[in-house]
Amino acid sequence: MIIALLSLPAEVILEVFKILGWRDILRVSETCRTFFEIAQDRSIWTALLRDSPTLFHRPTLEAPIDEYTTHDLKNIVLRNISSTLGWNSSREPQERTTPEGDFVVGEEKILLEGGRWLLSFGGNLTVYNPDYSGAILAYDLDSPEFSSTIIYKDTIPERDMVLMKMFAQVDRTQSCLAYTVGLIFEGFDDPYMPVRFEVLRIEQRGRGPEAKLLTSTIKSLSCWDHVADILGDYAIITYFALGATRIPYRKVKICNWRTSSSNKHAASILKFKSNTVRFDFLRTSFSKVVFEVIRILPENKILVIEPGRIAIYRIPELHWAKPSEVHAVDGNIPSQQPIWSASLSPEMSIRNVNTFDSSKPSYGPLATRLAFTRNEQIYGLVIPHDGRTPTLHVLATVPELPRLMFYTMVTVCIDKIYGKPWGSELKASMLSFSWPEEVDLRQPTAWVPPILHFTHKQFAGHSTSATRVNDLVDEISGRVVTGWKDENYELPEEVDEVCWSVVDFFHPRFLPSSFKP
Repeated sequence: MIIALLSLPAEVILEVFKILGWRDILRVSETCRTFFEIAQDRSIWTALLRDSPTLFHRPTLEAPIDEYTTHDLKNIVLRNISSTLGWNSSREPQERTTPEGDFVVGEEKILLEGGRWLLSFGGNLTVYNPDYSGAILAYDLDSPEFSSTIIYKDTIPERDMVLMKMFAQVDRTQSCLAYTVGLIFEGFDDPYMPVRFEVLRIEQRGRGPEAKLLTSTIKSLSCWDHVADILGDYAIITYFALGATRIPYRKVKICNWRTSSSNKHAASILKFKSNTVRFDFLRTSFSKVVFEVIRILPENKILVIEPGRIAIYRIPELHWAKPSEVHAVDGNIPSQQPIWSASLSPEMSIRNVNTFDSSKPSYGPLATRLAFTRNEQIYGLVIPHDGRTPTLHVLATVPELPRLMFYTMVTVCIDKIYGKPWGSELKASMLSFSWPEEVDLRQPTAWVPPILHFTHKQFAGHSTSATRVNDLVDEISGRVVTGWKDENYELPEEVDEVCWSVVDFFHPRFLPSSFKP
């Protein structure tokens, strides 16, 4: 096949390269100098960034693609690829530790997509600086000194409301790199106080060391329920509905935060029949409703994963209602049928009911994908954009998965799984996995799920004298941020202060020799 391809004109070979996945490009480029030279063409790397169905993560660009040189584009793609390969490698990744006592991190923290910016907030920050009260700090993890700056300050005089949670997503409607960040404020002492939901736009201005973040508030809303997830313009709020019948139903409130105002919400209620799971425990048999995963999907859909079923629903028509009038958009709405569903087997038991978790949806050029775990399996859901029926695939079997998910916090990404150390363990559990090629997705029997095992790595943020906080994972860059807090400190408010580390897997040593910069 290679000899036949070499007999073609260079421009034809170039067009063939443009439709190859990154794995094939790496393999073919190793075979001869002609293919290697053709693989340096800018159009190949542009096609990989924009249109490749085999590159699950669109690398986060700091500027329009036309402003990057061919060398820059190639390095961006290779960094993405090497981070995936590095997760399963026995070689040591790159690790940088923070200066002792200088990296002041709040009680809550998230990584913005791309892994460069760590956002943090918490009452413990005021121990170091009173100006940090009600503030969100942004840490630049690409800078040598891990520089930080205040990017948001809560100015609303509601001292009995506390910032409890953040959601973040890339805003791809902007010409520059921008993020939409949702802030959830809840009453500290009053459980009946409405939740305040603020939406920020955080823009990165500039590239490289000169980059700065600019923040503006684009929406402030009141909600009477807890915000569970956001994607695009939608936020979802889950709550239980107990009826007089024995048939269990769930109701999920969906709100379009962008069109809603402080006085009126554009909202709807999704009502659906929920599965019950039969448990046998201590010679007692009982049924229980177990509601595991709910996600907003692109194109106005909702995903529900339960112990025995996975289903996709359309978001019902939105109606206007006051924030306090939750049931104004409810009424006697009928139960909605899924537009697609599939059974999951074998049945769950009380011992493995905690083995559910899912990645965020990955929106590609041909389909939306989502990975989730169940028992020992990693599943992959593919939702084609052309209207074809969604397909469900077992991507891999991981025998250690149920035990890991029972004992520790696990992060599931579209092609990676990370479990932080637990108990007396000092090493994190890491695994990257593959998806079937496009031809195998259309012929499921052609794909044989591999049996995979975790690799175990110890980082500077994992110590025997530590109480570990949640490690953070960025699935775009593969970056892992680990940290711990000293058990013997005497500072108030449980300040996190010592030995955070930033672990990177994008390194030339994880690539084939011909593609090392």
